[in-house]
Amino acid sequence: MNGQEVTQVGDYKIERKIASGLVSDVYLAKTGRVFMAGKVLNPDRAQKLDNAARFEDEIVHPNILRYEAIKFDPRFQFFFVTHYFDARPLSARILKSLRFNEIMDIFIKVGEALSYTHSFGTIHGNLKPSNILLVRVNTHYEVMLSDFGIGYIFNEEFFTSSILRQTYLYTAPELITYWMAEKNKSTLPENVSASSDVYSFALVLVEALTGKIPFVEEDYRDVRSLLAAKERKKIRLTAVNNPYGIKNIRELNLVLTRSLSYSQEERPSSITELVEVLKKSKIEDVSSTRGLEE
Repeated sequence: MNGQEVTQVGDYKIERKIASGLVSDVYLAKTGRVFMAGKVLNPDRAQKLDNAARFEDEIVHPNILRYEAIKFDPRFQFFFVTHYFDARPLSARILKSLRFNEIMDIFIKVGEALSYTHSFGTIHGNLKPSNILLVRVNTHYEVMLSDFGIGYIFNEEFFTSSILRQTYLYTAPELITYWMAEKNKSTLPENVSASSDVYSFALVLVEALTGKIPFVEEDYRDVRSLLAAKERKKIRLTAVNNPYGIKNIRELNLVLTRSLSYSQEERPSSITELVEVLKKSKIEDVSSTRGLEE
């Protein structure tokens, strides 16, 4: 972290760095003979939210990466310990190898895991492709959602250009505006609802199905430009190679359009509605379909 070599975090010996991100680094860590993964937060950019501890014992789901422990190290502050999986984040490279039904199956699992957390009154608030981890099991991928309960420390000078794109692209606009107004808080607003995760889920799915995002470089000049783009852009998914007969493609288009509304009140109140549409959209011939219109 911050350019220094990390050999020990808390009681865990560090074997090697697995991944490096904007607000944290992930290490292969060892305690005794057991290998674990340790996610170490950058204390200048992210903080542990109060509800993160719920993902140790209370909110447990097969498609959610469980926190085996949340520890504190004076040098790095909070770090999260999980089981080590040979996982890969959702990416364009993986998606290109998947058929339509396989993409639907992944997002059905994501949606069901989110719906489960919502039943506890807890949302993710930071859903994006890098937080959807895929573990190859025989001929299919299992899904693990990560990074529940981690909030950004808002810094308008830091969140610009490519960093802004990586951080807030998929975030619901009401969460961005809240953090802009409450710069000293990394917590979620008290009135946050599942509709914020609905927005992020829909945008990640649109990108997965089309290979595109509905924003251009000028939208990332600063946070206000991105918010303006989120408000003015009307997104509609369309089938390109329709001879394969995607069922209920119009219903899928409509629910995604609603889900990406700038206003929370216009989105589906529950992610279950999207999951049911995805289930009905699965096709007999699983050839891929891609396209995006504004």
